[in-house]
Amino acid sequence: MTRALSILLAVFALTFAACDNPVAVTTDHLEAVEVVVRDAAGVELARTSENERWTGPAATGLTIDAGARLDLRISFTTLDGREVRLSEQPNLTLRVESEADGFIVHEPLNERDRLHGLRPGTTSLRFLAWHGAHPDFVSPPLPITIRPPSP
Repeated sequence: MTRALSILLAVFALTFAACDNPVAVTTDHLEAVEVVVRDAAGVELARTSENERWTGPAATGLTIDAGARLDLRISFTTLDGREVRLSEQPNLTLRVESEADGFIVHEPLNERDRLHGLRPGTTSLRFLAWHGAHPDFVSPPLPITIRPPSP
């Protein structure tokens, strides 16, 4: 074997043995760009646009009666356009923050999220993709109105 061929084989072997996956970056963070809010049947109520404002039928806000519950399906849209539910992600959970306490409570369930209207009033909600001790994604506030109970 010639010296040039030996060097070429050595370079080839080092190039392919240097890394198992030289192209892909792996991370357990959520690379989301939008959040989507659907009702229990899967009908889209609202979604963020450029994660700056809400669009869709409920873009001006959600409404629930005090003493009632509202089941939602929250998903996040990734950079490549896929919708991801956090219940399917091992290191991520959904947190829902209310601007004002005492009006609404979030109950995370396996296949959906439930909001409980506590007392009449208005507030706003932010949806966070929570990872460890920090959020990977924070939505803009979505207004919510809690009406007096229906007779």
